[in-house]
Amino acid sequence: MANDEKILRVMGSNEAYQTAVHTLDQYRGTIVACRYCQPQNNLQPLDYTKLQFDEAFKRTILTQRHLLVGYQGENTPKPAFVPLKEIDLRESIQWVPCDDETERDTKYKEIMQAQVDKRFDDVRNKPGWRIVILHSTDGACLDVVYVWNHAHHDGMSGKIFHEQLLRHLNRIAREQEHLRPSEDSIIHLSNAPEMLPPLAPNPEILTSWPASWRYLANCVWRAFKPNWFPPRNTLHATWAPIQLQPYETRSCNFTLDYATVEKVVAQCRTHKTTVTGLLNALVCVSLTHAVKTAQGFASRTPYDLRKILPEKTPQYPELVPKDIMCNYVGVVDHEYETALINKIRGQMAQAQDKKSSLPPDALETAWSLATRIRQEIEKRLELGTQDDMIAVMKLVSDWRAQQTRDAGKDRYFSWVVTNLGVIDGGGERDAWSLQKAELLMGAETTSAVFGVSIVSVKGREMRVTCTWPGYPIDPQLGVRLMGDLERWLRDIAA
Repeated sequence: MANDEKILRVMGSNEAYQTAVHTLDQYRGTIVACRYCQPQNNLQPLDYTKLQFDEAFKRTILTQRHLLVGYQGENTPKPAFVPLKEIDLRESIQWVPCDDETERDTKYKEIMQAQVDKRFDDVRNKPGWRIVILHSTDGACLDVVYVWNHAHHDGMSGKIFHEQLLRHLNRIAREQEHLRPSEDSIIHLSNAPEMLPPLAPNPEILTSWPASWRYLANCVWRAFKPNWFPPRNTLHATWAPIQLQPYETRSCNFTLDYATVEKVVAQCRTHKTTVTGLLNALVCVSLTHAVKTAQGFASRTPYDLRKILPEKTPQYPELVPKDIMCNYVGVVDHEYETALINKIRGQMAQAQDKKSSLPPDALETAWSLATRIRQEIEKRLELGTQDDMIAVMKLVSDWRAQQTRDAGKDRYFSWVVTNLGVIDGGGERDAWSLQKAELLMGAETTSAVFGVSIVSVKGREMRVTCTWPGYPIDPQLGVRLMGDLERWLRDIAA
C-alpha cells in the first residue's frame, strides 16, 4: 500500500520510458531465475528452508529501496515514485511444489511463460516485483523466479538481487539462527521510514550528460525523419510490422556447458571480441540468410552504466552504484548496411541446408563483424557520459505520448543482445550455491523484434534465451535463429 504523504522523486527519463511502455501494454515484465541448491552434507527440512528464504528475502528487500516503492502518475508526463506503507510477502512470494525432474521442467517453463506475460497492476500500492519458488519435496534445490516491472530497475539489478539473496541466505545458515514461523507476513514500512535506505537517484541527477550538437542532431534526425524521405532508410525492420495486441511473449533457449563456454570465450579473445559481439554478429548472419527481403538491419546492446557512474559523491556519500538496484543502463546501437548484407547472402549461398555449419568465408565475416561491434561498445564506454542516449531521452517531455506515436511507425531495431555476464554462485562446500541462471525478457512490441539474452553462473553453464512478440512474427523464425546460434557456437568451440 502506498503512502500518500509524499513523493520520493519524479522519475528519470529511462524510468519514465519504462513506465510508459508498461502502461500502454507494450511490455509487461522481465525475469532472472536462478537454481539454488543446499549443501549435500547439511540438508535442512523443507519447512526450515522456507524460513531461511523468508528471512533472506526480507533482508534483501529492505536493503534495496527500489523494491519498497510504488509509483503514481503513470498516465501523466511526470510519473513519480512513492513510498509503500507495507508489503505482504504472502501476496508477493509464491511457493510451488514439484515431485520429480520431469514435472520440475514442465512447471518451470509454465511459470516463466505465465510470469513474463503477467502485468503489474495497482502500481501505486503494490511492489513492482514478485517471486515464484519452484521446489522439490525435500527442498534440496529450488528455482527462484524473480520477476519485475522495468520501471523500478534494470536487468543487471536482477543479477544483483540473486547475488545479495545468496549472501544473506548463507549468512543466516552460518549464524545458525533459530528461526520461528510467523503469522505476520507483512513488512511494515511506515513505522520507521528513517531506517530505510534512501531511494537511489536516476542517472541525470547523479552526474551530468553533455552532448554535442552533432550527436543530438543525428539522433533527432534518425528518430523523426520520414522513412520515405531520400535516401530511404534500409535499416528498419519493415519485415516485422508492429502489432500491439494481442500481447504475447514467445521464447526459445539453449544451454552450453562450462567446457564449451570456455572454448567459445577463448576464440573470442583470439579474434579480439567478446561473446556479446559474437552473438550480435551471428544473429546478423542468421537473419540475413532467413529474411530475404531485408536490405539492412539495426541492433542494440545495453550496457551497465554502473561502470561509469560516480560513487560516494558529496550529495550521495553512501551510494555505490554497483550494489544498487536501479535503472542504471545505457545502450549502444549498431547498423548493418546493405553492402554487408549482400556480402553475407552471397557467402551463405554455399550453405547446403538450414542446418549446415557456417561456410568459412561467412564465419570470417562474422568474426570481423564481432570485432567491429566490440570496438563500438568500447568506444561508447570510453566516452563516459559524453554523447550518451540519456542526453537525448531528456528531451522527451511525455514518454506516453512518444510511445503512442512510435507504435504507428516502422519498427527500427531487429534485435537486442543483453549480456548479464557471470553471476557469482558461490560454491563453498558447506553453503548454498547457484547451479544455473536464466534471463527472460518480455517482448517489447514497439522495439526490437528479437531479444537475445545471455547469463552464466561462475564455473558452470551459460544460458542463451531469445524472446519475440507472438504477433505477427512467425514462431519458426525465432526457433530457426536459436538453432543457428546454438549450432554455430558449438562449431566454434569444437
